[in-house]
Amino acid sequence: MDDEKKILINAIRREQAYLKSVIKAADREVLDQKSIDVSVESRKIANEYYCKKKHSSEDHHTIFEFYCKCIAFAPNHSQELAIGYQNRSAFLFHIEKYEHCLQDINKAISFDFSTQKKEKLLLRKAECLKILGENKEKNLGTKSKHDKYEKDTLHAVKIECNEKYGNHLIAKRDFNPGDIIFSEKIYAKCLSLHRIYTHCCVCLSVCWSGVPCKNCCNAMFCSDICQEKSKLFHDEECLLITSLLDFNEEMVDEYSLSIRLLTLAIKEAGGLTALKSEFQANLKYADKNWKFDTVDKQYSPVFQNLFKMCDSYTIQDTNDLKIILTILVYILKKTHLINFFKINSPEDILTNEDILLIGSLYIKIVKIKAANAYEYSDPLINQQSYFPDNFVTEEEETPHSMSNMRGVCIAQIASLINHNCFPNVGRYYTEDNYIIIYALLPIQKNEQLFVSYCSIYYSASKLERSDYLKPYNFDCDCTACQKNWVPNSISRYNKYLQALKDKKVSSLEIEIYECVFPIIDNYSGIVTDIEIKTLAESLKKLIKNVSLPNQLIEIIYYYLKKMIIATNNFKELEILGCC
Repeated sequence: MDDEKKILINAIRREQAYLKSVIKAADREVLDQKSIDVSVESRKIANEYYCKKKHSSEDHHTIFEFYCKCIAFAPNHSQELAIGYQNRSAFLFHIEKYEHCLQDINKAISFDFSTQKKEKLLLRKAECLKILGENKEKNLGTKSKHDKYEKDTLHAVKIECNEKYGNHLIAKRDFNPGDIIFSEKIYAKCLSLHRIYTHCCVCLSVCWSGVPCKNCCNAMFCSDICQEKSKLFHDEECLLITSLLDFNEEMVDEYSLSIRLLTLAIKEAGGLTALKSEFQANLKYADKNWKFDTVDKQYSPVFQNLFKMCDSYTIQDTNDLKIILTILVYILKKTHLINFFKINSPEDILTNEDILLIGSLYIKIVKIKAANAYEYSDPLINQQSYFPDNFVTEEEETPHSMSNMRGVCIAQIASLINHNCFPNVGRYYTEDNYIIIYALLPIQKNEQLFVSYCSIYYSASKLERSDYLKPYNFDCDCTACQKNWVPNSISRYNKYLQALKDKKVSSLEIEIYECVFPIIDNYSGIVTDIEIKTLAESLKKLIKNVSLPNQLIEIIYYYLKKMIIATNNFKELEILGCC
């Protein structure tokens, strides 16, 4: 990691004054995060919305979030925590989440409540049990859709390497639009800050009846299992993230996954000494991109999963390096990942090889994360309009959208898929920690798989896409870029619709338009396999017979993606609508 070490040393020498202020700030003791005042205020906000005569869907989301926040900030074993569970159980009953309501009731009953309140909780519990008994069949779990596909990720693709593309994925057989290509277990993922009260910090699922971390207010757990799993990283992140939020909240969301990856790297290796030994034995993995092969199983998962990934992303912004230095100082001061070092000045960092190793490793991880991580997003499957301005809604088309972003994740094989401005594959996620890669276009045997790192060509101009891709250190030469296909516009769309009405397009386009538009016009988030098959076959037929770019292909492509995502096993934060 010579390059990363040079970057680190130069940054330390350049930012001496800034580093001194960070070291001083990191020495401050973080005050207790639990707060009766914040808990009570959050509960009051939730109660105010809950007591309204009518609720909108937005009201329900607000009520849920603030009851969860009330619980997160309530001191351990306090009356505020008990009331938080009690109130949230009432809301969960209201929105028909009966199993989760029972869990909150059981937690609330364990506190020393008055007889009257306890009787009220027991009556609610009896009602839940009665309803659940009557709806037993409706509550039976179903297997994940990806269970029917092989768990061997490489059964349908092979990994190849060349000078132009580096490591990349090639199809072993033909795929049609809509086909699942492979499923892969996600290596690591991290929750977005704006979801910390409503989602589990471990599995990222909705925390309907979640329990808070006992020490901080930045982590909720959906189950005892996730709470136990969190010990691998949250024991270290608890004070670290709290301290970083106190220093500068904006940096945490962008760098939380890289912090977790560093934590996993050190812990999975068995400590800094063991990690150094693995680096010595795996220098080719640490210092350059290489042909992908199997790592010896004697090494920790971090080498089997992380250091095989591309790290060609360039850290260009001086501010990014200042953030990296800040996080490094706080890691040294606020965690037990490595032996505590006495750091009083930038010189203490420059003269300690172990600290320089950790810093270099962290810079490498930041680059790996930037080049390989995917947004872990709730699918916007209920958005009906595909056209006000353009077709953009999916996470890979809106890299900076926060509205549906649940977090970020990284997976070993899926991260080898390269970029194209008109990608032939898409992705979605399951609650049980899998990323699913599926075909969006016809793919022939021995054809390379592509996803989009930025906007698809019909959503942004070539210049806009090129600007976004600059830090990845490659120039996209896909057909859309070479031929400068124009992005979508209202005038272009209306012109095409008029051509359809005037029958100035091919008979095939008219035939397919009449076939698919009833499906598109009636789409409301619920979709059948037959409808997906109709769109997929129509897209395949058009791709084969008409020239690109084509407006009808763009529309069907967009809706096929939306409808495939609508059938996945990922549960959104879905709450009953108006009441």
